[in-house]
Amino acid sequence: MRRRIPPLGLLQAFEAVARHFSFSRAAEELSLTQSAVSRQVAALEDMLGVKLFDRLPSRLLLTEPGASYLEEIREILEWLSRATLRAMATRTGVGTLNVALTPSLAAKWFVPRLQNFYARYPGITLLLTTRSDPFDLRAEGFDAAINTPNNVWPGLSVDDLCATRVVVVCTPEFRAQHGIVQPGDLSRVPLLQHRTIPELWKDWFSSIRTFHPSPTEGMQLDQMALVMEAALLGFGAAILPHFYAEGELATGRLIVPVEASADLKMKYVLITPPERRRSPYWQSFRDWLLAECEAAPEI
Repeated sequence: MRRRIPPLGLLQAFEAVARHFSFSRAAEELSLTQSAVSRQVAALEDMLGVKLFDRLPSRLLLTEPGASYLEEIREILEWLSRATLRAMATRTGVGTLNVALTPSLAAKWFVPRLQNFYARYPGITLLLTTRSDPFDLRAEGFDAAINTPNNVWPGLSVDDLCATRVVVVCTPEFRAQHGIVQPGDLSRVPLLQHRTIPELWKDWFSSIRTFHPSPTEGMQLDQMALVMEAALLGFGAAILPHFYAEGELATGRLIVPVEASADLKMKYVLITPPERRRSPYWQSFRDWLLAECEAAPEI
């Protein structure tokens, strides 16, 4: 049976326009003319028999079918990109591993250590993708993921890695504005929430035996970078991994507003589909990662 698959160029044009909400910016990215991109999107709409965009005088809006289609084909395009990179790497006899990890851990801890990995295993190339929300490792072709235990899915193998203590932070101005003196004062200020770790504030208040009527309410953000930026802008108090906040704490842009004996740590684990554990490339990656974490069990 012949599969009904649109030409890849039409899908790329649609995805670029949807990401930029602009035909002209999508054309610049794809090195095409604006009219060519517009024709490609129109051709895709004709093929599907579905209107993907509402073309308003001053802006573009995705239709409901367009938004649903975008969500599905974006994953397919990302998978194709990773598969292509993996195939290209085989030309030089280099093994590849697709690894997903949280943006905060990638930027502040993992990437700075990659020089050690490549010095030890020059024949392995890591294809890194940052992810915050849960996803299907098998469906998206990942060999491994580094995340918090609350983002582990059934049927996957898990290795404990390292942990980081968390700190409550805010700006000096925010502390003064809200009169924060003791831990209980945080129960009456806006709390910044990390969307993929929804119980973090609840666990923190529980660890210091302080009641909060609604510890999971507040601005919802899906990355630590956004949580920290919102804290720097004075939108609320935040909980951050210490390794991620230490630069801002050192400069005084953020402070720890109260002394509290919270014994709360954020743990990280290596998550792998069991069938990938047979790969010698994965075994080398795991050995290196566990050695790094053994050297620094708390980051």
